[in-house]
Amino acid sequence: MVFVGRTTELDHLADRLRSRRLVTVIGPGGIGKTTLARAAAARMAGTFEHGVLEIDLTRIDDDDEVEHALAGQLGFPSFAALLDSPTDQPALLLIDNCEHVVDAVAGAVGRLLAACAAPTVLATSRAPLDLPDESLVVLGPLEVPAPEQIDADVPAVRLFLDRATDAGSVFDADQLSTVCELVRRLDGVPLALDIAAARTRSMSLDEILHRFGNDDLSVFDRPRYRGAARHRSLRAAIEWSYELLTMDDQQFFDRLGVFRGPFTIEMARSVAGESTLEATQARMEALIDASLVTAETIGTVTWYRLMATLRSFASERLNERDVLASTMERFVDHAVQAGRELIEHSKPTWPAELLLRLLAFHDNLAAATRWCLDHDDAPDRAFVALTAMWGVIHQSRAAEVEQLGGRVIDRWPDRDAPGWADAAATIATARFIMGRLDDAEHLVHEALPVADRSTFAPVTLRRVLGQIRQARGEASSSLDSFDEAVREARRRSFDALAMESIVFGAVLLADLGNVEEALARLDDVRNEAEQAGSDISWIWAATADAYVRLRVDPREAIPAIETCLELARGAGYPAGVSSNLRSLALAHLLLDDLGTAVAVTLDLLEETARRGAVDELREALSLSSVVADRCRDERSADLAATARSLPSVSLLASVGNEILPLPTGAGTALPVREAVHQARSLLRAQLDTADRSVAPHDVRADDLPTKPSLRQVGELWEVYFDDRTALLRPSKGIQDLARLLAEPHREIHCLDLMGAAVVASDTGTLIDDDARRQYEQRIRDLQEQIDEAEADHDLVRAERATAELDLLVEHLTAAMGRGGANRRSGDTAERARSAVTQRIRNSIRRIGEALPALGGHLDASVQTGVYCSYRPESAIDWEL
Repeated sequence: MVFVGRTTELDHLADRLRSRRLVTVIGPGGIGKTTLARAAAARMAGTFEHGVLEIDLTRIDDDDEVEHALAGQLGFPSFAALLDSPTDQPALLLIDNCEHVVDAVAGAVGRLLAACAAPTVLATSRAPLDLPDESLVVLGPLEVPAPEQIDADVPAVRLFLDRATDAGSVFDADQLSTVCELVRRLDGVPLALDIAAARTRSMSLDEILHRFGNDDLSVFDRPRYRGAARHRSLRAAIEWSYELLTMDDQQFFDRLGVFRGPFTIEMARSVAGESTLEATQARMEALIDASLVTAETIGTVTWYRLMATLRSFASERLNERDVLASTMERFVDHAVQAGRELIEHSKPTWPAELLLRLLAFHDNLAAATRWCLDHDDAPDRAFVALTAMWGVIHQSRAAEVEQLGGRVIDRWPDRDAPGWADAAATIATARFIMGRLDDAEHLVHEALPVADRSTFAPVTLRRVLGQIRQARGEASSSLDSFDEAVREARRRSFDALAMESIVFGAVLLADLGNVEEALARLDDVRNEAEQAGSDISWIWAATADAYVRLRVDPREAIPAIETCLELARGAGYPAGVSSNLRSLALAHLLLDDLGTAVAVTLDLLEETARRGAVDELREALSLSSVVADRCRDERSADLAATARSLPSVSLLASVGNEILPLPTGAGTALPVREAVHQARSLLRAQLDTADRSVAPHDVRADDLPTKPSLRQVGELWEVYFDDRTALLRPSKGIQDLARLLAEPHREIHCLDLMGAAVVASDTGTLIDDDARRQYEQRIRDLQEQIDEAEADHDLVRAERATAELDLLVEHLTAAMGRGGANRRSGDTAERARSAVTQRIRNSIRRIGEALPALGGHLDASVQTGVYCSYRPESAIDWEL
């Protein structure tokens, strides 16, 4: 979509973000705050090591939900974990649509900025947050033509013409005066211009202008609409477009106002009461054509949503017609039914696509649960909705689910009620993830006697009990709990849960010395998961298998660990990423490869600190203490004491049977933030020492490169810049940099750097070589079109080509999944963007520690994101 008329505001906002930690874009609804903020974030993403993280607050309604929303959407299990995050890697947090919970947002942001030095916050709101040092960017309407002025280059006119062109309309020069008059009537409000332009496909400009004549606007000038003219113009545009809908389409739109998050076409049909899916799709297309609904693809599913302004309008209509309560009842019934279906689908298999669907629908499930708490006499619906949330607990939603679940069982404390034990199992699992082992165990023992009256509880209660016992080092009793969970799961055909519990048990078997049986069980799980197409189960079993093999032959385990690490990153499975980084560090420590172990441990520490994963921080600090002990660093004892003080709730915890035990000796448990700072400091110091130790101090002048270079020398990379040379250990981030340096100013898609078109399986593919070559040729053609369009400043053509490119890459990536099976992952490009950004920025940091001048140059010149590029201010002739 073309970004029109905001160049000055964009430059101004970008400048503010370079020097201020809190910048708020304020303005009325529909004025373009989100569009401007996203454009600024995209421009600045490359200057933040962790890129841009967006938090959408349209999904919540209450002040109490703000902290959970911030933590959950940033990937933290709780707001407390977010505040305790010790990461020092800068990130830009875009917090969108703050106005309806502005006081709670202000409180949360104030605490966040006070506790954490790394983030910069960019907020959008209709009112300031009123925090100290807040920098405001006030956004007004687009410039409109002066009276009697006829000019196509005026921003409001340009935007209207662009949107009308997208709608298929073409105007001649004689109609420009009408366009100018229309945009003046609409006060240059972007959303109003969008809505009016969308109608040009079915109405003439004169007809549209007539509808916005003075006589017609009077109907909108009732007391409740009084205020700034731009407010009335937006309201008029929304209501005008709404009135042009058929009565049935109006009612359909109104009913969509009850959704609190994205929804699918099937969900819309259920809530809006349409007779067929085709009729629902036709009505949805009418609303999209009218710019009243937006659509986006997540994974293989199209999800729809209403902007906050439009959702409020729809809810008002429901309330005016006295049907809000009845529509909410339909919404809750649907959400509960959708929860049941998600539960059913998760029984045999756990594909990544199912997790994406659950994550996308989570906000609606939570909203339905809150409605039940306030309106239901019986607990049935709330129990089902809460049980369905079990699948997102491990995806940084533990605190939110635990709080909501606590309200549910307080509201309906009858343990004999069907479904109560399922709800209890969900809450107990959340408490375990949060490190509250005693609270979790107490609830498990309360629920086990009535477990058979619920669906999942006979399995999930024993599963979490096994985890609790494992965390306490009670390996034998933990194994018994997992074996019981497997038996209960098989009795009920809950194969995905059975596979997961078998993996837990196999790790315990290996801890107890029965490695051969453990490996046999894990091999069976991988085969079963492969047959079932259960992506997450396969990755989890393979990850555990590689971990267990560390007890047999660390050197042979390394390739398997590296493969699992890439698969976990590709599937958006953060626990798998952390587990494999830990295994990789252990492998190199076992092989006495201290330099590589230090680098991997630092990667693990940064990964877990960034997400605030307290369970995995224990493992990262444990490894750091082992490294410190190997280096005879006195900080080892304090790090070990700190690790022991944290709950051991990692998925691959071997408490009491560690592959590498913690160092002994008296130490003091430090605050988590201080411990991570100490660990990071010693790891970076050791990494720097290791880099210098392999640097050629005795290089003769005749052997030095004659120009800046980045080249491979044996297994290492030699870097020469500003008359200094260093050798670095190989990494994928260094490889990425070498490619970017070889093609300066060229944008390379993150999926290209990830190698998305490489077939990773030896069991066949879904497309043959000819089809693949056609896909790849089309991708190259589209990239050329994008480059040409952007060079010509034709952003419409560039965006259309980019959309097709992303779709083709997504299809190609899916077809190249492991074993020839469709990879049921979601936003592949987003995951690749995150992985590539992290590894490039980590490599630049490593280079900067050895060669500060080059590190500064690369930090300023390398842009990361969906597209990565090397854009030096002055050309440098690199030897590569």
